[in-house]
Amino acid sequence: MQIARRPGVSEGTVRKHLENAYRRLHVTHRMAAVIRAFPEGTSGIRPGTGSVPRCEICHSRS
Repeated sequence: MQIARRPGVSEGTVRKHLENAYRRLHVTHRMAAVIRAFPEGTSGIRPGTGSVPRCEICHSRS
């Protein structure tokens, strides 16, 4: 996992965060998570800028 290659972030930590996100989104894999989190599409995501639309499902308090 590319994210886990950053200093101080283990692959296990990344995996657990992904599992939690998938559970909240009621999906089992990455592409389904993207489609579920951003039903209007991902055109607002600008790679490398830190500009990512807020996923209301992931940021809810449930």
